[in-house]
Amino acid sequence: MGGMGRARRCIGLCDRAAVRLFTRNGHDWTGRFPLIARAALSLKTASCLIDGEAIACDGDGLPVFDRLRYWRDDRRVFLYAFDLIELDGEDLRHEPIERRRAALAKLIRRAKTGRRE
Repeated sequence: MGGMGRARRCIGLCDRAAVRLFTRNGHDWTGRFPLIARAALSLKTASCLIDGEAIACDGDGLPVFDRLRYWRDDRRVFLYAFDLIELDGEDLRHEPIERRRAALAKLIRRAKTGRRE
């Protein structure tokens, strides 16, 4: 996991003004995935920190690991969010994973997709 050409661990840091997407190694990938960033800006929260995996998919929705390395089309890169680390200034790391995932599901259920209109 996390190797070049595979799913890429991605941390999304969001507030009302901006979104930043970082790899596990601290590389800023916000510019690589503008549709993910746009979707994150639509979240109804003052701030949040989301942990997930950026995954590139083919036209059938199946993961294609080389697409992250040689990506050409942002519409086929998705963030599979699996943990909510911070929400509205509250550090959730000491909360049970079930509570964090329930809060994440509630948060992203109301988000818009990043698709271009």
